Amino acid sequence: MHESSELTPFTDTSYISPTSHTTSPSASFTQTSNDVSSSTSNFPVSSTPLALTRLLGDYASLMIKSSFFSPFLHVPKFNDLDPDLASFPFTSMAICSSSVINLSADKRFFRRAMDAARHRLIGDFPSYQCMQQWDAIHAMLIYESLELKQSIGDESGAWRLTAPVRGLGMGFLLKMVKSYLKPYVQIRSHDTNAFSDPESTPCEGVTLKWGRWRTTEMARRTAFFANMVNFLGNYDIGTGKISPYYEPLDDDLILNMPLPCSQAAWLACDEESWRLEMESHPPSVNYLSSDLDQPGSDALSRQTCLKFIVSKFSKERLETEVGAPVGLGDSDEFRRLIILCASVQFA
Repeated sequence: MHESSELTPFTDTSYISPTSHTTSPSASFTQTSNDVSSSTSNFPVSSTPLALTRLLGDYASLMIKSSFFSPFLHVPKFNDLDPDLASFPFTSMAICSSSVINLSADKRFFRRAMDAARHRLIGDFPSYQCMQQWDAIHAMLIYESLELKQSIGDESGAWRLTAPVRGLGMGFLLKMVKSYLKPYVQIRSHDTNAFSDPESTPCEGVTLKWGRWRTTEMARRTAFFANMVNFLGNYDIGTGKISPYYEPLDDDLILNMPLPCSQAAWLACDEESWRLEMESHPPSVNYLSSDLDQPGSDALSRQTCLKFIVSKFSKERLETEVGAPVGLGDSDEFRRLIILCASVQFA
């Protein structure tokens, strides 16, 4: 593999799907019921802001586990090189820094190193393209997720008369995310045929419809994650109020963008397998459908966007109906996490 290809756009050759993994217990909320399709036997999954914040805050710690594979990344495997986040320098730096700061008693140096890394990412971002942009944004999200964790677990600043202001870097991150998403002209499209157009993705070298869909799906997932980090980072768990400085990423986009596909479709090893998986689990795009009048997570999994889900279900019913596990372990867990967070954000 060419040295510079680690951050170049995806190609459509020599692809081997990442292997499935065993989700770490800390990566998700699980139900104790064996039946996740019947609401009468389901135990509700917690969607409290505190529980969601804890889950997102553990993201950096999860990424150093061999059993964990990020649901945002869909990387080809070339020859004997495994598809992992170590290929991305900004992300690797963020993972290492976050891991060390969780273990170190003296955190001052590592905090300064992380701040310096964020300043570099913000300053150099306009020069990045495609996957370099994703790498920079993903690293910034790791730093922000670590701040989320520290905001609910670190009491070292409890003596202060004024609590530290959270999310000071989110304004820059939101601008970076919006700039990254802008060239993905089909990001709202529910029709996979839209990716027959070579202009549907800004990444050069992607020649297949499946490849253009993959890069756009990555952008969608990154947007969903950035939205959750931004919302929960501005949510005061003690008072239940949103910061007066909160700036949404793009509520209309988040509500109408297709939710993540199934794990089976995400791990498809070629375009034909992907097409069959997508066709075997067709989403419901009819907002007048009665599917959601029936209980069970299967009905929810057929819905393509949050707009209809949050308008149809109460927060309490979603906790029961969404299914389990919920978390960052794979595409299905991540989809459920997005729905639960939206039940709070758009209540």
